[in-house]
Amino acid sequence: MALPATMTSHPAVIWRFTDGKAGHEIQSRGLLAALSRHIACLVFEIPPLPLSHALGYLLRRRFPPGVDLPDPSLLVGAGHATHLTMLAARHARGGKIILLMQPTLPCRWFDLCLIPDHDDPPSSLKNVIVTCGPLNDLSRAQAADPNQGLILIGGTSRHFHWNDAEILEQISKVCATDIRWTMTDSRRTPPTTRDSLSRLNRENVAYVSSVGTGPDWLRMKLQECGTVWVTPDSMAMIHEALTAGAAVGLFRLKPRGSNKISRAIGKLAAERLVTLYDDWLAGRSLVKAGEPLDEAERCARLIIQRFGLGATNSINSA
Repeated sequence: MALPATMTSHPAVIWRFTDGKAGHEIQSRGLLAALSRHIACLVFEIPPLPLSHALGYLLRRRFPPGVDLPDPSLLVGAGHATHLTMLAARHARGGKIILLMQPTLPCRWFDLCLIPDHDDPPSSLKNVIVTCGPLNDLSRAQAADPNQGLILIGGTSRHFHWNDAEILEQISKVCATDIRWTMTDSRRTPPTTRDSLSRLNRENVAYVSSVGTGPDWLRMKLQECGTVWVTPDSMAMIHEALTAGAAVGLFRLKPRGSNKISRAIGKLAAERLVTLYDDWLAGRSLVKAGEPLDEAERCARLIIQRFGLGATNSINSA
């Protein structure tokens, strides 16, 4: 799919709506970075308004937070708190809304919805692009070391039963290799699990608490490590590892019945994008996905084509 190789002298004005949540920040940052590789972008950040304020501005066709900003070409956001604010902004100032999630409001109210496949999106709608997992701001690693590995531990979720003993046993078996492992947790990791991880006594394993890591730490480690093991409760971490081009293994957790995340894990395994722990235990090697996974790049190209960006960037509509 050919795209303009040169930047336009008329940058696309993008209003980015952020609610401060790390996962949502990563999604919109990844899309904006991909867009900026192809077209000139001028980005302004706007926090979501209280619902009563957003509804009032929507009804009166006013948007005071953007009064000093140029009219937007695109309004990009993730997080339910941003939806009504984005609708109010478009009604007052125009532009196309790009929503990075499954909305609770009707999809037809937005110009384009980028919805992860595990959320069972209404794929028949013309304004829906189904993505393989949530977007992220990772890029494919160019010099990852196959002898360095990364273990990403999630925690309690509504989709899986968490079991400290089973997870620790699986980690011990994975770490019984010559690979040098770095292991970290997340905000959902139970304190008992963190304590056990910190006391794991192996020379080839370094435990780094997520509490002490900076915002770029994980991105840097994913550029360095050729092998990544992840607990299946975090679709974001799984797809970040896949986007980085690592060979990805998934630990075993018991699903809470049949649910959308466990079904998505089965689909990833069937497509050989990931290797399940029990398959690895039976002798299957972890392998990198054949085709690079870069959903932010794919979506950016589709957005540029769909809305005619790159020439005049004049796509405002009431």
